[in-house]
Amino acid sequence: MPSITSSFKKELWKQNLRSVGWIGALYLIALIFILPLTIFMTLQDSSAYFDYYSDGLFSGPLVLQYPLIVGVPVVLAVFLFRYLHVTSASDFIHSLPMSRKSLFHHYLLFGITLLAIPLLITALILLIMSGVMDVSFIFDSGDLAYWFFISLLMTTLFYVVGIFIGMLTGISLIQGILTFILLVFPFGITVLVALNLDIYLVGFSVDYLLTERYTYLSPVTDLANVTLRREGYIWHVAIYAILIFVFYGASYVAYKVRKLEEASNSIAFPILRQVFKYGVTACFTLLGGFYFGAIMGYDVGWAIIGYVIGAIIGYILAEITLQKTWRIRPHVKGFVFFVVVASGVLYVSFQDGFGYADRVPEFEEVEEVYFGDYLHYYYEYLSLEGENELNSREHSHYYSEGSGMFQSKESIEQITNLHKAIVNNKDALQTYDQQARTVSIVYELKDGSKMVRKYERVAFQPLHQSFRPIYESNAFLEKEFPILTKSADEFDRLNLQSYLTDKRVNIVEESQLQQGLDALKKDIQSLSYEEMLSLTDSGLNMEFLISEPDSNEPEYIQMTYYEEYEEFTKWMKENGNYDSIKVTVDDVREVEIGYLQEGFRETQVNDFMNGNYQSIEGLEQSTVTDQEAIEWLMEHQQTARSEFSEPTMMMQFSYKGQNERSYSLSREDAETFRETFNQ
Repeated sequence: MPSITSSFKKELWKQNLRSVGWIGALYLIALIFILPLTIFMTLQDSSAYFDYYSDGLFSGPLVLQYPLIVGVPVVLAVFLFRYLHVTSASDFIHSLPMSRKSLFHHYLLFGITLLAIPLLITALILLIMSGVMDVSFIFDSGDLAYWFFISLLMTTLFYVVGIFIGMLTGISLIQGILTFILLVFPFGITVLVALNLDIYLVGFSVDYLLTERYTYLSPVTDLANVTLRREGYIWHVAIYAILIFVFYGASYVAYKVRKLEEASNSIAFPILRQVFKYGVTACFTLLGGFYFGAIMGYDVGWAIIGYVIGAIIGYILAEITLQKTWRIRPHVKGFVFFVVVASGVLYVSFQDGFGYADRVPEFEEVEEVYFGDYLHYYYEYLSLEGENELNSREHSHYYSEGSGMFQSKESIEQITNLHKAIVNNKDALQTYDQQARTVSIVYELKDGSKMVRKYERVAFQPLHQSFRPIYESNAFLEKEFPILTKSADEFDRLNLQSYLTDKRVNIVEESQLQQGLDALKKDIQSLSYEEMLSLTDSGLNMEFLISEPDSNEPEYIQMTYYEEYEEFTKWMKENGNYDSIKVTVDDVREVEIGYLQEGFRETQVNDFMNGNYQSIEGLEQSTVTDQEAIEWLMEHQQTARSEFSEPTMMMQFSYKGQNERSYSLSREDAETFRETFNQ
């Protein structure tokens, strides 16, 4: 009997090789093209940018192997275990003199072997290349071993997940779809829930959840972390190794209890059909709520309509999949049950039953706090921490003006007081006040936890008493204007340039740098709270280039040149540089103006700023070319924004350097302009 069983195993092995061997062959060819051939061609190109390969065999153009690592094992699992989904094939295979245990392990090991052989051959080719060529700038023996290990580990994981799903369904197409869904489900459902919470939960920040910190929830989104960042992600590798055995065990158990007659059924186990049905319905409910809510300006009413539409579509699609026909017999009671449960969950969320929106830590609980416009500056700050933490903390504000970490008790108390004021004045949020800003806060608490909040379009008017102490503090000024903490000997030169024309001035003399910096600091330190809220952009930029002898890429502090910098402007005029760079009426070709009518929408302002005049209904539009009129507009212009509380006049300045910029006029100035220039 053992010899007969062995004979069947050999024939089965040959049959598998004939049916799915092409997958392994294509995998090998693709790997050779992506790895050895790409590296060989790079070595022949003297102009190749070798820094692309700084992260070894998973970097640069070699990342093209990522789709193979995910896709090939799933496709293999679908084709190799297809016999479970075809009644005649299932009956034949299970009639062989082999136990289910032997059949399962035979197919499992055959698939792993088919995945390992292309990797092994590719590794041997790369090893030979390393012996006859200088590939040290791309990989060494350690990189090669790590590449082989990680590639085999991740392909095996995706393979056993595909097998597990194959045991739960009776249709190969559904096996492939559900496998990819399961692989990304933890990350995907987190994103979907976060996007919905962002619509109606005050202070919630979807940005925080969508950072790379949550990519570990799926092996697909975590793949780049595992392959490129070895040291910090070893525990991820360990978890994936454990998951291989978990899915192997679950697949084996499911295979043993699976009934043969379930072939061609969408879901092979009756108990899982309800899970599938309500799971699909829930996902479509969230998707519908986000789609309608987001597309209609994050409106809760439209989100609710989206939930209803999404639930109906999701439930119908789930029934079609399970019943395998368009002529479904809907189970109304089941849908009503889902609606009741979903309504309860949404009601608790809408009412903030967990007190999320009103939660503010006491300042004594806070170790340090980030305060700024956008959270990506906070992530940038975190990314700079590491081996050279002190240096990173010092330089983290070079690219993040107005944002930073605050450690003093005074600053922490001021920020928590502002947070409490925002919570108690929710009418100040999502305003169309021209003086409004985004407020992002990250508390790093003494117990090691974090609390993150983000508020869009926070109006200053009702919160002046809370904003003023922060804006007038030295700590905030140094974050808003990092130039205050620097001395002239730290800079190589000062570049002033117009981003509207091609005018440019470079200042390199040390004495002039000192004088200019002193004047600029005096201007900044004399700014009042009210002035900081309405600084006038002059159309000029300043770049202070930092002296970094050991750096290949010069660092710099970039600032906007505001009209309120009187001492700096005076110094520029005394040195004869001001007239060389100032934007004048002679630099303007024409001005396109448009009067927005009563009841205008925010989208109309955005359309005008983007030059889409024709799409704005009822727009009074004209072109100004008279230099006297243009000069008047330049003297009264305001920086264009998409948040306005009253009708206004929009202006699109076209400069002779082919650049364009949008400005606006207040209602009062717009009326004066019409009366003066008959436009």
